[in-house]
Amino acid sequence: ALRSAVRAPAGPIAGRVEAARGHLARAQALAVAGRYDAARAEVDTIVAEAEDLAFAPLLAPALLLRSRLLRSQGAFAEAKVVARDAALRALEARDDELMAHAFIEQVSVAGDGLGDDAAAQEWGRFARAALARRDDPPVPRADLERALGASAYRVGRFADAAAHDAEALQLLERAPARDDLAISAVHNNLCIAASDRGQHDEAVAHCRTSLDLTRELLGADHPETAQTLSNLGRALMMAGRAAEAEGLVRESIAVRRRNGAGKTLGTAMALVNLSATLLALGRAPEAERAARESDALYVELGSDKRAFALTNLGDALRLQGRHGDARAAYAEAEALWRTTLGPAYPPRMEAVRGLGQSLHAEGRLDEAAAHLREALTLAEAQLGREHGDVIALRQELGEVIAAPRPGAPHRRPSPSAMVKGP
Repeated sequence: ALRSAVRAPAGPIAGRVEAARGHLARAQALAVAGRYDAARAEVDTIVAEAEDLAFAPLLAPALLLRSRLLRSQGAFAEAKVVARDAALRALEARDDELMAHAFIEQVSVAGDGLGDDAAAQEWGRFARAALARRDDPPVPRADLERALGASAYRVGRFADAAAHDAEALQLLERAPARDDLAISAVHNNLCIAASDRGQHDEAVAHCRTSLDLTRELLGADHPETAQTLSNLGRALMMAGRAAEAEGLVRESIAVRRRNGAGKTLGTAMALVNLSATLLALGRAPEAERAARESDALYVELGSDKRAFALTNLGDALRLQGRHGDARAAYAEAEALWRTTLGPAYPPRMEAVRGLGQSLHAEGRLDEAAAHLREALTLAEAQLGREHGDVIALRQELGEVIAAPRPGAPHRRPSPSAMVKGP
């Protein structure tokens, strides 16, 4: 809970402070229930009251909750400022626990939100120092590991992300009081990281554990349940079980829309997962529609994660033979990843590969080979040389290199390569 360890002052403002704390508890309950807009309205009122009272022990937790709500709605730049103010007010209140939570929030905003892993690591050091002053309590420490894991994942350090989440799970399992909601969130993160490392059975198991806990704790219609449904669908799709995945991803989108959360980053990513699933099922026109809807939502929300939607859009267009349009989508996705997270960012590989595949289909073989060679380098770095997807990409590159070029003289096979008769 976002509470201050400092008691309300005596005197005329004591009653107002206690009343505001009651409203803060209500705002927290609304946020847990997934009613983010209502929680935001409540917390804005509390912040105004706390500022009027000039009482830092109340203002710090109110600002922290406001930052978390802003982050859940994709307003990362605003959340960054609010989380900084929360930390300053916690320092003023001499509340180390709240200060640590505010630093952890900065890790989440900088890393998972803005893709600035260096800033996330820096804020993580502040958080560790603040937690050390509180004898390193396991649950807040697990929150920090989860935030650092999300930052690592955001910039493509999937193995590091999994290590942070594994540490968080151990901390939570050793905690004096079990926090099943936090445990569910860690399993959800481990599911995503395992999928991206090609460990599909492990990913599905983590997501099913997360989904069972989330449904039990929050209900079937909660946004967090919707998020886990989408991630389970993604894990199944990547495991080659797209037919099972489709219904789960569609349910995720329906849950969000029923709860007024249709225009969020979570919905945009669920639409990405839906388009990928439809592509795996060979339904390119439907995949195109889902990818375009996802892209439009990302644009509305101002997120660079639209590169995921653009890559899927390129795949859908390429499979329909619209190679010029496909190349444009891939090129925009590739440029977004390269400029925001760098040329080595692993998901950039899919856009580079798509460019190579479209160029191959158009007969531009040398250009295709160059892109596929770069995609292979990225894939090997992410998955290792012996992963099935890497082997398939290596074979694809080999076919492009071996394909005859227009105008090139026909080369007869060497005698050693000819099949001998009996």
